[in-house]
Amino acid sequence: MENYSLKEIIEQRFSEMGTHLIEIKNQTIKTNGRVGSLERSRAQLWGAIAVLIILGGAIISLSIMAIDNKIQVSIDKALADRIEKIEYAK
Repeated sequence: MENYSLKEIIEQRFSEMGTHLIEIKNQTIKTNGRVGSLERSRAQLWGAIAVLIILGGAIISLSIMAIDNKIQVSIDKALADRIEKIEYAK
């Protein structure tokens, strides 16, 4: 194991940080301030939200249609029973 002086370690860290900051600066200049991975994640998130909204709307509309149909069947049955009672009463 090599022994490095504190000065060498600090210089190496500053060099790494400087290189990293230059890479970030270059990426920012190339992408006009946008980070590509964040943009992709954001697009995927909005796509997932859109799909959930569409599926949720479809489920809600199907539920409402089923409830409406059940109510209509109950009303039709009640009216048919009522008409039968009126006809038998005659």
